[in-house]
Amino acid sequence: MAIDTARQQQQLEDLRDQLSRINALFEEQKKALGVTDEELAEIARQPMTPEMQSMMEKAVSDAKAAGRQAASSLQEPQSPSLAPAASARRRRGLVI
Repeated sequence: MAIDTARQQQQLEDLRDQLSRINALFEEQKKALGVTDEELAEIARQPMTPEMQSMMEKAVSDAKAAGRQAASSLQEPQSPSLAPAASARRRRGLVI
């Protein structure tokens, strides 16, 4: 399987751009809500309610599934394997 480094570099650059856009959007949302990083850290230290815990588990599960789906769409297609009949066929002129 040949590695296409140019394609991988482009995908990496696309992911960097996407992360940059998401981070900028997050900063805008924090500013609009008037929330500081310290306040977010304080909220993160507080224990979650059971309802929030179940919602978080569902969100993590959904995110993992989406990540697996995205990763599988980025993988190169696998070459088809030899058919069983072709692999069992002997080579011409082969001495056994």
